[in-house]
Amino acid sequence: MYPPKPPQRSGPPQRGAQPQRSGPPGAAPHSAASEGDIEAALRGNASKAVEIGHRLGRSLKEQGLASSQIRGVLDELQRLQEHDPNALQMLRAKLAYAAGRHGGGVRVLQGILDPALKKAASNKAYLPGLKNLLEAIVSYHRFYGGK
Repeated sequence: MYPPKPPQRSGPPQRGAQPQRSGPPGAAPHSAASEGDIEAALRGNASKAVEIGHRLGRSLKEQGLASSQIRGVLDELQRLQEHDPNALQMLRAKLAYAAGRHGGGVRVLQGILDPALKKAASNKAYLPGLKNLLEAIVSYHRFYGGK
């Protein structure tokens, strides 16, 4: 006799349900970067920013993310002349909206950038590192053929 089948879930996913993630706690989606790597990049470690940008840029290109979606976030960051916690918090909200609307690569990008934006909002020393991190992501996304 065959073992019983596992119960089937019926109906659409519940509203507000979080997507299942794989990997260890504290790891970013798709293992693009750990919290420690992101923290190092925010503190100004250019090697970590480039390493994350390399992995995430390739992943986002493979998922079909448009350059304009990443550039929009980078452009808003570059417009900031000084540390503005309110603008950084609103950027988190805009990114969450885009992730909910488009899913896929935008959700992966949001998974990396949301904690980074939150940290940069509370510590102005992280703003240059955040800009460098996003520039590295945009650069490698383009390098791998992102349009």
